[in-house]
Amino acid sequence: MKSNIRRIIVSLILVTTFLINVSVVNAETLYRVVSGSFTLSENATKQLNLVKSKGFSDAYIKYENGYYSVYIGSFQNKTNADNLVNSAKKSGIDSFIRAVNTIVSVTPKRENNQGLTFKLINSTGYKVDFNTPWVKEPKSGLQACINGRGEYSVEEGTGDLVIKDTKGNIKVYQLLGDIQKYTPKKVKWIDENNVFLIIGFPYGTVTRGGGLYILDLTTLKLGEVYTSNSTKIEVTDFNLNGTTLEMIMNLYIDDNYINSNQEKWTISNFDSNLRNKMDVKDSKGKIVDTIN
Repeated sequence: MKSNIRRIIVSLILVTTFLINVSVVNAETLYRVVSGSFTLSENATKQLNLVKSKGFSDAYIKYENGYYSVYIGSFQNKTNADNLVNSAKKSGIDSFIRAVNTIVSVTPKRENNQGLTFKLINSTGYKVDFNTPWVKEPKSGLQACINGRGEYSVEEGTGDLVIKDTKGNIKVYQLLGDIQKYTPKKVKWIDENNVFLIIGFPYGTVTRGGGLYILDLTTLKLGEVYTSNSTKIEVTDFNLNGTTLEMIMNLYIDDNYINSNQEKWTISNFDSNLRNKMDVKDSKGKIVDTIN
């Protein structure tokens, strides 16, 4: 009896801890339309190519529970999912509905403190002609760039995040907030649903870098990885090597923001969900900041 009570208490503590440390995106059931699950990634890729050739351009592969599943749509309304299954059947594609409780989908515990958000804007007639080089996500083939600030993203002005699929269709993500203070400058992929972004000043002298963030392209939640309290310290580049996040930092040494030094700072055991405490170390291994 005492053993059972002890297990119940421990379970309640664990559940409470989980709910405190995450924010739920949607507690409703999500109806995902699946066109096959495979143990081999190459078989899933073949199915994905077939599905896309039939016009289902939003299809994607997701690895979960030991299988590579090909998804062709997700809906909160089951009727819409049923309609997609019927549409796929008419195109010669077999599919089924997988109901998922979206409580497993969580946003980062730590969101940004600047009130920054992104929104999808109408891309009809949108021209990508003053952009950084396209960066490719290896699994999905999606590509990303920053448009509006030139090839090296050093021109003054605000930019947009642009995502391009394998057929050349684009989605344009526009930063909302104080556009006199913030613009995306650099983008790199984490996975097909998340990107790293450097966001910083669009105008003035301090234009090399900014703070480092993670954008969830599905929920449009923007999580803050690292921003300094000093405008003299900014992230100009970054790379995720295994579990170590390396950040190239530009440190201004004068009040006129002319002279600066560059250092490599690191965050070991980096948590891309931004839920754990992480130490930021400078090039000498000294802890210079802690991300809570």
